[in-house]
Amino acid sequence: MHPDRLRLLYPLYAAAIGCSGAGASPGESGGSCHVTENADGSATIVCDDGSMATVRGPAGPSGADGSPGATGPAGSDGEDVTAAQSFSCFGPVGDLGIEMFYDVALLTSGELFAFGGVSDPDVTALRSASYYPGSSGYQLAPIALVLDAAATPTRGSFELSLNRATLTATVEYLAPDAAEPLLFEMPAGSCVSGFY
Repeated sequence: MHPDRLRLLYPLYAAAIGCSGAGASPGESGGSCHVTENADGSATIVCDDGSMATVRGPAGPSGADGSPGATGPAGSDGEDVTAAQSFSCFGPVGDLGIEMFYDVALLTSGELFAFGGVSDPDVTALRSASYYPGSSGYQLAPIALVLDAAATPTRGSFELSLNRATLTATVEYLAPDAAEPLLFEMPAGSCVSGFY
């Protein structure tokens, strides 16, 4: 070997010899760990020393669509729902200068469908409501309405209802500045009933 090269390699040899020494003593044996797979696809690693970690790998590709399931059984025929009885009321509300109309259809399912309105020469308010047997309001099927035009002298809130047993319609009117509502029972003959 050329002496110049030997001079260059000498520091490396010295460093290698200087790094060798007595062997170090081995460390303590580590405790064991166990892995539990979780339902969400992650895994929890728990070790004897109490340390714990939850890890999640990257999401895998989506699987192929499954085949269609078997055809379910045919459903039973639905009930034909038609009108069984109708109630219709119309007329002036006291001397307020307001007309009311109120129509109720009793369906073969027992449901009540009510539609009504109040109007003065300038404004009309309309509303509908449905009631099922046993529900709150089923007996009188009330409809709440509001005439809210500021210039209308009869503006305020109204509730129309009907006692089907007596064929009596009632209109409750609450003016904006009134503490108590006025109650108007429509005169006999204002309501008629028909069967289908």
